[in-house]
Amino acid sequence: MSESSEGPVFLLGAGASKDAFFPLVKDITDIEYLRFLENGIKYVDKHRDNIVSSAVIEMCQSFTNNDRSFELALYESFRDQDKTTYNRLLEYYEFVLFTAETYSGMVPTYGAPTGSIMDYGVGHYFLFSEFLKSLPSATVISFNHDLSLEHGSEWKGFTYGGIHSHLHAINGDSIKFGNTFTYLKLHGSFNFIYCEKCETITYSSDYLWSIKFPCPNCGANTHPWYVPPLKKKDYKPFATLWKDAATALKQTNLIMIIGYSFPDYDEEARRLLTENLNPDAWIVLIDTNPLAICKKLASLPNPRKHYFEVGFRDFMVGLETNLDALDYLGNTF
Repeated sequence: MSESSEGPVFLLGAGASKDAFFPLVKDITDIEYLRFLENGIKYVDKHRDNIVSSAVIEMCQSFTNNDRSFELALYESFRDQDKTTYNRLLEYYEFVLFTAETYSGMVPTYGAPTGSIMDYGVGHYFLFSEFLKSLPSATVISFNHDLSLEHGSEWKGFTYGGIHSHLHAINGDSIKFGNTFTYLKLHGSFNFIYCEKCETITYSSDYLWSIKFPCPNCGANTHPWYVPPLKKKDYKPFATLWKDAATALKQTNLIMIIGYSFPDYDEEARRLLTENLNPDAWIVLIDTNPLAICKKLASLPNPRKHYFEVGFRDFMVGLETNLDALDYLGNTF
């Protein structure tokens, strides 16, 4: 059952969470980024051993030395059915994102905590969730796995779209779902695990990535299922969400694309937009480097296309002080 509506659509890519200390896919094997995360974790727990092991460093350096990208290696191992390499890359991907999630939610951006949500990586997501409350029937389509928006909304006021009929809480855990906005996580989420036997998705208001639970519906084994950045996507548990997203795009009069670059390898995500977006919808692009993305979207027939050359965090801070920001969009493509 679709929960999409005629309200505005927000499409979130990795750039939306970059200000919350999450890496872009192209930077995921950057040694300096990993050291940055390690220092953040040690800020929280000074007794932790090194987060970045010698094996991780060796793997990252092999990417650098051979001028190979992480997403290409993931795709090639999937294509060649090299399960050992593929699983090793996925485990590394999980490690980096989980560590970034911990940093984002616990470590202040500037020195010691001052009590302000904006001192933390998820601060702009708090502003975003407040902004969503002022809009009618908004839909957020995300290609990210992190829990930044859930944290920013304080785990209340949203639904996960059409998968609700298959959702079961762990140990009585209950997110305070509501109708403020619909949140469609097309690539899965850190707080989901899946039962292939009865197709139940189990959720929690915490990370379930590496936790094993029996299915609360049938007792079978569960496991994480997320959609990695590949040309060929296996999004079986989330097929309903892709349909919800297509419906929302067809019905909306405004789409804001935030931090998503439409990479060439993500063919299905590009088709989702090009084949379903209402041709009369107003397109607004928010990105620190928008011109290349503008070229990719230039062929769309939509008559109104605008962009902000700014990061998501700065955009939300500016929007908080001037809710009429959309009235003076100066950049057209």
